[in-house]
Amino acid sequence: MIDNILLSQGKRFKRVNPDLINTGSNLKFAVLKDICLICCVDFNNFHNEEDFIDRVLLKRRNAIAHGDDVTIGVEEVDELINKTTSLMRHFKNELENVVYLKSFMRQISVV
Repeated sequence: MIDNILLSQGKRFKRVNPDLINTGSNLKFAVLKDICLICCVDFNNFHNEEDFIDRVLLKRRNAIAHGDDVTIGVEEVDELINKTTSLMRHFKNELENVVYLKSFMRQISVV
């Protein structure tokens, strides 16, 4: 992977290698941890979100996808949207910081 990155200088980015990040069609907490590791994002920023990601989002998503009877209260919808959007924005900001500070380069040189 690192060789591919280093040898790709000057080439146009087209897509992420599917072997690099395998979500298994679901973003569970363990997958987020892997993505953070690959992108050099500090995973500790998301450590407290395991229950929300795996139980609240993923478990409900899977239940709905498999036809189970799942009820989500109207009062919960805004909270779920806000929390999920907040996590996505937080990851985006962390990733932008990694790129801006070029901290991924320090990780590559250590390996």
